[in-house]
This record gives sequence, C-alpha cells and structure tokens, in this order.
Amino acid sequence: MKELPFDKSMIEEAQEWADNLGAIKNSITKGKGNYVGRLGELALAKHIGAGEAQDQSGYDLVFNGKKIEVKTKRRAVPPRDSYLVNIAETSKHQSPDIYAFISSQFNTHKKGKYTGLEKLWLCGYKSSEDYFDQATFYSKGDKDPDMPLYKFSASCYVMRIRDLDNVIQL
Repeated sequence: MKELPFDKSMIEEAQEWADNLGAIKNSITKGKGNYVGRLGELALAKHIGAGEAQDQSGYDLVFNGKKIEVKTKRRAVPPRDSYLVNIAETSKHQSPDIYAFISSQFNTHKKGKYTGLEKLWLCGYKSSEDYFDQATFYSKGDKDPDMPLYKFSASCYVMRIRDLDNVIQL
C-alpha cells in the first residue's frame, strides 16, 4: 500500500463537489462518503498523472486510454492486507476497465460518522474482468466470515487487499 498525498486545494474541491452532489443513487453510504470518494479520485489522478478526474457515470479517470473507477472506503485505522474492498452489486452497471481501491483513514469514528481525515492509502488495482472473476459475492445481511458480528449492508463483491495488483495492468 502507498500513502497518497493530498493538499488543501484538493480538500476544498472535494468538499464543494460533495456538497453539490448530495446522495448518489447506488451508494452504500447514501452520499456520506462523497467527500472522501472525490478526494480519492483527485489524489489518484495526481499520483498516476491521469489529468483531471472525469467523473462519468461509469468511471472516474482515464489513464493511457483505460477507464478507471475509484472506490474509496472510510476507515478509522490504516488498512491491512487482510481487510476487504468491495463493489456493490448495484454498481455493476459501471463500465471501467480497471478498479482502483483507496482507503481513507480518519482519527475518529463514532456512530457512523468519520472525522479528522489523516491519510489516504492506495490499496491496489484490479481489472474489471479479474475482479468479478476472483471476488466473492455476499448478499445483504450475510455475515462477514472474519467478523461475525458484522453484516453486509448491501449485496456486494468482495476481495482482500492482498489480492489486488500493486500496479495498473495496461
């Protein structure tokens, strides 16, 4: 995993974008993750030299002719290789060539609210085809096998961070 730098201008742009967007139709977090989602897109675009974030309905960035969808997950701790990344079943309409997975680390998490953004972590990449071939599907309400007290809040395709690619496969 690699820490992605971000700056004040990126934070301001992401916050303004999130405020204007509101809830996203197929979002697991119902729009609560818009700010960090956009910040993840901006930070990744700068990191890989993709230019401006596209923010199309089926992908977020274009890099070397490949469409990339950025999935950013909020956490209160740094990500570990054993942690999960997921793509909601309702997001299968998206049409990227590659998924990029980012974890945002906050210093506080209480009652579903994250505050004090500390870091962004690039967890890895996976081609769309490989992701759905290799991921495990869980239905809404299924128990996480590693944390039986946690139930999936939406039907999704799940993979461990350690199974992601470290570089974009072009």
